[in-house]
Amino acid sequence: MTLETNTHALTRGVAAGDPRAVAVLYESRFEMVLGVAMRAGFDEQRALDVVQDAFLKAVRGMPVIGTDAALDAWLRRVALHAALDHLRAQRRRAAREAAHAGPGASGHDERIDAVRQELSGLSGSAVELLQLRYQAGLTLDAIARRVGSTTGAVDGRLRRAVSALRVRMKEDEA
Repeated sequence: MTLETNTHALTRGVAAGDPRAVAVLYESRFEMVLGVAMRAGFDEQRALDVVQDAFLKAVRGMPVIGTDAALDAWLRRVALHAALDHLRAQRRRAAREAAHAGPGASGHDERIDAVRQELSGLSGSAVELLQLRYQAGLTLDAIARRVGSTTGAVDGRLRRAVSALRVRMKEDEA
């Protein structure tokens, strides 16, 4: 039996890193994986990127599979996860671009002003903790050392401060 006709031998070869088995897998399943990527809504170029990532993931994590149907189902799932990873990356990139678009982008200035106003209603120690955590980017341990407290206490105080800020923001929206 050849790699082309024996799924068990094909997947065992791919799992072992056999370049011939990888080539057979790629050639025999390319159209199917491309179809998954295209149905996810990507243009051809992005779909080809998804195909590349899907096959890389498939080769790295190939289990030994005994039937064509099981292999196809597994590859579709790998391709779908690769497509979802690309969609998430696209969303993150769009969010970063929107955040760096400048003043007034998407009403951010108004939201920032509202948060600043609500911060003034919190206690000074709560504001200090929030600033250390979110402006300075300090870890909970670093904040605890700085304010002379325990990490658990700082975590609890920060959670309460964030919760209070959220409540105050929701009250203003209502």
